[in-house]
Amino acid sequence: MKNLIIFLALSLSFIASTNLSAQINVEEYKYSGTIGNIPIELAFQVPSRMYNFIMGKYSYKSVGEDIWFRGEDGVFEGAIKLTESVDGKDTGYFVFNNLNGLDFPKKIVGKWYTMDRSRSYDVTLYKE
Repeated sequence: MKNLIIFLALSLSFIASTNLSAQINVEEYKYSGTIGNIPIELAFQVPSRMYNFIMGKYSYKSVGEDIWFRGEDGVFEGAIKLTESVDGKDTGYFVFNNLNGLDFPKKIVGKWYTMDRSRSYDVTLYKE
């Protein structure tokens, strides 16, 4: 949680320091799908003036609490890595195979990993 607060504070500082006449919009792309066999809802959030930056949140439908993630594209060739945090601790990450750049297709596939890669689950998402 502490890292999330620091991240948000730095983001707000960055936004405040930019030219305010150039408004920053956030586009949101909503998906439903599964991690393994567990249903989730996921929303990518892409700030218009922060190139190659994606953040967002997802939640397990049965629990409903948001888990935030962040990352940059180009981490892997042809894929994007997005790291999740819970209470300020990195707990896992997604690697999406067909999410190139900031193009959000109707179906996204990839994997979710624990930070030490001891467990992984297939991820399939469909645009709402």
